[in-house]
Amino acid sequence: KSWNFYQRVLEIDPNYNPALKKVGLLGTYRTNWQLQGIEALSRLLSLSPSDLEARSLRALLYYYQGRIDDSVADYQILLSKNPTPEIRLAAAETFTYANKYQEALELFNSYLSTGNSITKYSAVAYARTLRKTGNPTEAVKVLKAQLTDSNSLDSLAIATRSELSQAYIANNQPTEALAVLKPLRGKANAGLSLARALNEIRKFTNDSALVEEVANLYQQALTKNSNPSTSLILEVANVFSGLPQKEQTALKLYQQAALKLPNDKSLLLYQLALQNKLNLISQQDLRKRLTNLLENLPQDA
Repeated sequence: KSWNFYQRVLEIDPNYNPALKKVGLLGTYRTNWQLQGIEALSRLLSLSPSDLEARSLRALLYYYQGRIDDSVADYQILLSKNPTPEIRLAAAETFTYANKYQEALELFNSYLSTGNSITKYSAVAYARTLRKTGNPTEAVKVLKAQLTDSNSLDSLAIATRSELSQAYIANNQPTEALAVLKPLRGKANAGLSLARALNEIRKFTNDSALVEEVANLYQQALTKNSNPSTSLILEVANVFSGLPQKEQTALKLYQQAALKLPNDKSLLLYQLALQNKLNLISQQDLRKRLTNLLENLPQDA
């Protein structure tokens, strides 16, 4: 009811500040409201760029939508304004998934220095940052403590187990890495998390026995969604390009992604590499197409 009333207010005055902010706040409550929340907050910030509350809400919604770079941009502005510990924690989580691990670690440490503890999804991100900055032992400790407090297999427990398996691998404990994933097998809501975790174990241990399971789980993730995101298509293509007997499927997925991202030349490069590997292109054609593709090398690293 609240959402509907605020929409009516904005029909009367599209620039009414309190309604724009509340629509942004309500956007954090339901997935299907997130985009409208971002739109409302973007309008508000175009009118009041210094509104830090609106910017923190938009940063959070960008994060929920997987628009990590946009979220980082908002958090960088917020971090220059002496933000609250809670905003530092949210920024740390976002920076983790933007692969800015050193900055994320500094923010997590800053939050911990206030006497607060890191829990739930923030703890999963914190553990990843610890692992990526060379401290997998501490990452294991953080995640094991979180599992001890959970008796269910909800989305948080799935994420925790998946990340814990990676911490075990980094800590040279492959047996424990496989064991912690055992409860996820056969769970429909854990398929993609399990696929990612098992694939990392496969790469670390070179265990060919995991190839078929990883491939099946990723295939299920694709077929389960009638309109999979481009990011998921690319993720599966990247994995399949390195699996035996899956290169042909990877090529089709890259071609599918290229239709959605026509300006991404890297996708053409991946296709050429697979065509060459599968002997679907002559060396003369390969050289010609590579020359055309890379005539002007990208400046961005």
